[in-house]
Amino acid sequence: MKLTKSQAKRLQNRDLVEATRKARKKSYQLLNDQGFATLALAISHIIAQVVENSEQIEKDLKL
Repeated sequence: MKLTKSQAKRLQNRDLVEATRKARKKSYQLLNDQGFATLALAISHIIAQVVENSEQIEKDLKL
């Protein structure tokens, strides 16, 4: 892949290692945030099911 002169100049002005570290850190943060969001959705779904089916759960526990 050939770079244009302007692209080559921009690459010379950047520290590629630092840019890679920043991108990796950001991707880890996004993945972490996504994990927390998924966990929160799962917990809210469980709570909603408990509230909706509380009578049935109560009956089942009184065996």
